Amino acid sequence: MTANSLLSKIVCAQSPALFLLAILLLIRYFMTKKKHPVTATVRLVFCIISAVLGVALYFLGIYLNVFTIRDFYVPRPWCLLGLGLVIVCFALVLFNGAKNRSTQRKLDKAAKAAEADKQAAVEEAVRNAQSAAVAATEAAAAEARLDMAREAAEQEAQAAVGEASPISLTLEPEDK
Repeated sequence: MTANSLLSKIVCAQSPALFLLAILLLIRYFMTKKKHPVTATVRLVFCIISAVLGVALYFLGIYLNVFTIRDFYVPRPWCLLGLGLVIVCFALVLFNGAKNRSTQRKLDKAAKAAEADKQAAVEEAVRNAQSAAVAATEAAAAEARLDMAREAAEQEAQAAVGEASPISLTLEPEDK
């Protein structure tokens, strides 16, 4: 067996792996075409390229007598290598996608919690402002009542003395 013959067997045996890759890329295309149209289009292009390469390697293998139409689906070690590689890569893509979705859910949850905290802080600030306004209003009303009571006391004191002069509230005796 020559190196060229071995290489042709290895390369031509990859057509089932390319067909599987094309199918998986087509499935991913339909899953993501609405959310990520550009990425989905790139996947569709790679799907078409994989299918074309799979067909080309299939006919090249038949042409080079690496396999026949009847024994195309007989498992070969080189074919299993390519299929294994496609399956491992697809498993990694699925794992990475699940990890990204989990991370996105955590971020969404944190964003909702932050929004709820912000809303609670705003409500607390509104309650504090309202209570401060009520306290200021009550203080102003108490001050007004105190001023009115002071004026009423002064008027009563003036009426009791009978004079229009202001009352001196000192403890020192007056010199006359």
